[in-house]
Amino acid sequence: MKLANFLSMWSGVQAENRFHRLSNIGLVLLCILLATGWLNRHEVVVMLPPQLSKEGFVTNNDASDEVMTQWGLSVAELLGNVTPTTAQFLKKSISPMLTPTIYQKAMAAIEEQVKQVQTEQITIRFSPNYARFDADTKTVVIGGELTTTGIRGNSQQELRTYEFGLLVQNYRVLIDAINVYKGAPKNTH
Repeated sequence: MKLANFLSMWSGVQAENRFHRLSNIGLVLLCILLATGWLNRHEVVVMLPPQLSKEGFVTNNDASDEVMTQWGLSVAELLGNVTPTTAQFLKKSISPMLTPTIYQKAMAAIEEQVKQVQTEQITIRFSPNYARFDADTKTVVIGGELTTTGIRGNSQQELRTYEFGLLVQNYRVLIDAINVYKGAPKNTH
């Protein structure tokens, strides 16, 4: 029997309808499965600061305590380790990390530090020994020893603390506040 003759008969039409019903049910189930998978997928963003020792995560607007602490530590080391030859690099490196609210003030302070380092030919070295993240205020506190060495080799040491207010926007950790002061960290837990 030819296919055209079979499909023109009532039994052929019923068989074709059964086939299409089953294939439509299969397509609906496949669509539900794909939609469920699409809605439950999680964007994986790999942004690891140096020396991350614990598992950390970065989401669209948050990050784990470990990631925030390591970002704060990296920024403190960047700001605290400056030589006359690396001073301009400091400005380029730190500027993308600043939020618009503190950009002008922070860049002016960094520019002042860069001029001082280049004019006086001094080297600044920061050795951190304390790092803590406060999840309530989204603040990272980094404490350590700052050594300033002049052109003649004379060095001066002092305790220095960096406090950074950090926030996450579009998977990027940004600096929203900077507070640098002499001495040990305040309110250590």
